[in-house]
Amino acid sequence: MSSSSDQALYDQAAEFADNLTRTFKGIRPDALSFVAVLHHSGPQVLVAPRDSDGLMQPIEFTISGTVRLRLDARIWLCWDREGQFLAVEDSKITCSVKERHPVPLFRYEYMRSWTSPPAAHLHVHAHRDEFAHLLRLGGMGRGGAKAKQDKIARLQEIHFPVGGHRYRPCVEEVLWMLIEEFGVDCAAGWEKALTEGLERWRGIQLRSAIRDNPRIASAALEALDYTVTPPDSGHVRTGSKFLGR
Repeated sequence: MSSSSDQALYDQAAEFADNLTRTFKGIRPDALSFVAVLHHSGPQVLVAPRDSDGLMQPIEFTISGTVRLRLDARIWLCWDREGQFLAVEDSKITCSVKERHPVPLFRYEYMRSWTSPPAAHLHVHAHRDEFAHLLRLGGMGRGGAKAKQDKIARLQEIHFPVGGHRYRPCVEEVLWMLIEEFGVDCAAGWEKALTEGLERWRGIQLRSAIRDNPRIASAALEALDYTVTPPDSGHVRTGSKFLGR
């Protein structure tokens, strides 16, 4: 570690990785563990599932006992703008069919510095028939299409907005979708594991949103009969950028 700041960043990122590992193992006890690796440039920490050799690998999910889906998650963490709290700089959550890996079905992505396309977005690669096949395997069936500029656009070219900087989907929501929509196999107690992970993530994001606009936060508390005393400097709106797209 090059500094105490790097060590502190790594320690928080390692805790973040451990929480993800706990969530995934609550669904698949044999799932790979998430590992935090510090990159001094930045500095940033990459959190991703790794095998026993330290290589990044996707986590496999079964449907009716057969491996059908692979989920890869790579999350770059850094300090927030004040240098006090953990922030996501870049995240990619990719789901693919085992037989077609690494060509994905869809990708959830977040790029902290982006404003256009949206910072948080979804890419859909698969043809609707591929989704329909998976949904049938899981006992359900759906499909759809998208038109753009008088022609049919390739789905992977469309950036679907998914909540912006603060309200974007998290990996727990993707896991929930795999279970409910595709019927992937999971361990008993999976819902508790996902609920805890989801509540933890949303708590982190809520605290970040409050710091973005403490005036709104104090008004909401006062509406609940709390007494809020602002600092002498008044309410400072610190994160207006993160309240937009």
